[in-house]
Amino acid sequence: MATDLAAVVDNDRAAARSTSMRHVRTTYAPGDETCFSLFEAPSLETIQKANDRFQLGYRRVTAVLEIQSSAEAQPIEGASKQP
Repeated sequence: MATDLAAVVDNDRAAARSTSMRHVRTTYAPGDETCFSLFEAPSLETIQKANDRFQLGYRRVTAVLEIQSSAEAQPIEGASKQP
């Protein structure tokens, strides 16, 4: 499983390097068998196109708000998939 997750992150990072987006992080929820990846990108369309072009396998691409304890909510482009 760890090897599979490492491959997901490697693919995300390679796709990000080839486009105008940045891979921020990937989180895996084993109880739900769901993988969430956060990207910074100029638009959702950028991530959707990268998902299609590089066959990343994300079922949903959506904007999210990341809320940190000492900062205001910041919009971040994100994606999630189930392995």
